[in-house]
Amino acid sequence: PHHTLFDSYNRWIMRRWALAAHIYISEGRDRALLSRLRESGVAAGGVVVNEFIDPSYNRTGLSLASVESERLQAAVLAVCRLALSSLDLRNHKASHPRLGVVDHICCNPLGEATSPEAGSLACRIARQLSESGDWGPGLPVYLYGHAHPEGRKLAALRRSLHYFENPSPADANPTASLGDAASSSPSPSASLATSPSPSSSAAALAPPAASSYYDGLPPATLQALHSNVPDLGPHQVDPRLGVVTVGAVPWVTNYNVLLRGASLSEADVLSRARKVSSATSTRGGGLPEVETIALPHAGFHENDLPGVEVACNLLDVNITPPEQVLRKVEELASAQALDVVSSYYTNKR
Repeated sequence: PHHTLFDSYNRWIMRRWALAAHIYISEGRDRALLSRLRESGVAAGGVVVNEFIDPSYNRTGLSLASVESERLQAAVLAVCRLALSSLDLRNHKASHPRLGVVDHICCNPLGEATSPEAGSLACRIARQLSESGDWGPGLPVYLYGHAHPEGRKLAALRRSLHYFENPSPADANPTASLGDAASSSPSPSASLATSPSPSSSAAALAPPAASSYYDGLPPATLQALHSNVPDLGPHQVDPRLGVVTVGAVPWVTNYNVLLRGASLSEADVLSRARKVSSATSTRGGGLPEVETIALPHAGFHENDLPGVEVACNLLDVNITPPEQVLRKVEELASAQALDVVSSYYTNKR
């Protein structure tokens, strides 16, 4: 129902002024809790414009919008409070990178709203999360985009915190003491052949192979927190909550391409997919305004074979549309003896 509501709501706000906020929660398997999180945002005054639940990544993206900044702020904080009170990062197991229970909050301008206005909202949300609440201690907060005085890029911030470096099970330490780790987008619709919205699946799905799991925060990130002082909040990381990145940018389209290699080992598929991912990204000399990461993914249906996903942030689809990204990935994947299985969006386009 909230998707239908978004269609009419979107037509209205794009002619006027509104803000959106995407909240990424490190939980994708507890359907009852995810329903409560969504309901808490609505009860506080937000409109749910998208929800993407990924059991394989054990991660959910919840997008809220409002024509009133204060109502959206209240809705985002209601979702965060419930998530922070209900989840424990030490028990989180998945292949997707994360920094905290509430991993990431991104605010976007819609219609006639501006990026600085979205940045102001992001800063207000960040300040409240940096203070202690009914969930416990305040969170160390790292800002980016229009919420940061120098406009720091999210990708650069994540690299500084070793976000993209998934550890092997032998390196990951689920019992690491985080308490000792002092830390002193809507774009035009594209006509791609994509798989049905995976988040519509009603059942909890089989997680990816245990070999792709790691628990909590990896040691490399814990070490990075020693040398990266948060912009707001305490310098001490609560082991249950982790940290949060909060920022404001124009709408980012999240577009993923799933790859498999029929006769290849899991490790070989991952290695080759990482080459595809790197060569697709701007940083790797590929397409402009594209950020990528290759991650093991179990698929969205019970009988799916595991593969590796090239997860893409399309920073400006007017410069690089999803169709061009898919063609690039198909070309590179073919050279690596990999098959493109499906492609899909995780947020509104």
